[in-house]
Amino acid sequence: MPPPDRPSERDAARRRDAALRRVSHVNRWLVGGSIALTVILAEVAAHAFPGRTTATAATPAQSSGPASSDGGVPGDSSAPSGLQPPSEAPTTAQAPTAPSGPVLSGGS
Repeated sequence: MPPPDRPSERDAARRRDAALRRVSHVNRWLVGGSIALTVILAEVAAHAFPGRTTATAATPAQSSGPASSDGGVPGDSSAPSGLQPPSEAPTTAQAPTAPSGPVLSGGS
């Protein structure tokens, strides 16, 4: 193998390094451009498709359905409004007891 300091090999290495720098710069511009384009398209879509506001209205909307306004059962005036905690904590179910004899599968 000839020594690497020959003029043709040095020129080839310089051309390769220059090409890699160009590719690196092009990649940076492509990434930056794609991010900018994504932001622009997101803004266009946000303005093209207006969403609903999350602010509540000053007056509650009148519903035409049978549900009552306090969240209870319709016609039940004793139901408290809103969610209430249970009167006692839930209990775990008892596991079924195993039969005392051997288990036979498919036998008669």
